[in-house]
Amino acid sequence: MSNMVAKHMDHTTAPSGRVDSSVLEVFKTLAEGNDQARSSATNFLISHLQTQQKKPEICSDLSYSLQRLIKGLSSNRKWARLGFSVALTQVLRVFEVVTVQLVLEGIDKHLVVTQHDSKNEAGAVYMGKAFGYLALIQSGKLLQGESGQVSEVVEKLRHISTQKSYLQPICYQGLVCLIAKVSGEVFTEQVFPHLAADLTQGWDKCSPNTLLLVYCAVKFHKKRLTKALMTEHWGGMKIFGEKNYANMLQVLQKSAESHPVIHSIVDVMVDDLAASGRDVGFFNQIVLKLLEGSHSHKYLGLHLYLKMVPTITDPEQLRKTLNPAIMNLLVFNLARKDSIAHTTCHSIVSSVVKSSHQTLIKSPDSVTLQLETGLQEEILEVWDQVVKITAQIEKKVG
Repeated sequence: MSNMVAKHMDHTTAPSGRVDSSVLEVFKTLAEGNDQARSSATNFLISHLQTQQKKPEICSDLSYSLQRLIKGLSSNRKWARLGFSVALTQVLRVFEVVTVQLVLEGIDKHLVVTQHDSKNEAGAVYMGKAFGYLALIQSGKLLQGESGQVSEVVEKLRHISTQKSYLQPICYQGLVCLIAKVSGEVFTEQVFPHLAADLTQGWDKCSPNTLLLVYCAVKFHKKRLTKALMTEHWGGMKIFGEKNYANMLQVLQKSAESHPVIHSIVDVMVDDLAASGRDVGFFNQIVLKLLEGSHSHKYLGLHLYLKMVPTITDPEQLRKTLNPAIMNLLVFNLARKDSIAHTTCHSIVSSVVKSSHQTLIKSPDSVTLQLETGLQEEILEVWDQVVKITAQIEKKVG
């Protein structure tokens, strides 16, 4: 364990006689247990703290737990960031006495990057900060805060996204989540000013993160974005319109630079196009062009096709998509279990069979329907698990 991780996690001690010993055991489980154990530990922690928190002032157990949870967000221990994020999100949902300001102050105090930190240590702290801000957003606590605190969190997430490139997706995911939650007034006054550079960037320099942000801003706050602004920079309000296919292809090609990680803008794009019934044009002008490109572009094109198959309801249109480019890649990768696209191709065949209700290969039983462990981006996967687990806990508590 690095010195930074030890400083932020293992050297946190409880004042003698003030914090129940059972609470101390919870933090070990949060960092090392399995999903069920972490969920149970979170529920136990919340129940215990509810029995202790009886006065308007924050009790010692809750104060210590909040401090420990914030510090633990910077730990690189295998499950610590996941477990501590889940618990922190639940604490923020349950206890009104834990204010936004208290959390912001805790992050500033306990998650500090110094000039003596290595790049890995600094990255761990920045990641901890990001997860702390996301917990404020995911829990809904940030929307209950004082005036200006939304603006502060947006600014901090934008800053973190500039420090480490691998932190950009999780920071932008937090911003997108916040955009979906805030009112139009808050978006205009506290969010837009900090994101103006992204929202007015235009297609030429557009990154996958920026496009995701712009799409969600239009989706949730269309009335707050002027037609003139959107026309000047994005060709209109319809971001994923047919006239933007060339621009969309360019952004997708940029997203392939993170191969084999699939950026979330890919799935958002396909879902939007499926809802508008423009699958064929998208396939011809974007998917096929990706399949003609580099290895990383082919992999992305196959993923797009996998997402598209269930949305194509016309059997004839589905048949047309099974052209030589697709078939050659399927045959090539299905025969090679060591291929990175092997699992994706198996899934495509399974999806096509299900969608068409026809036998498309001689021995359908040879298609393995069970997915192999997919390639994934660790940071985003952890936060996805945080969201899922906290939702499960909410159902049990509610």
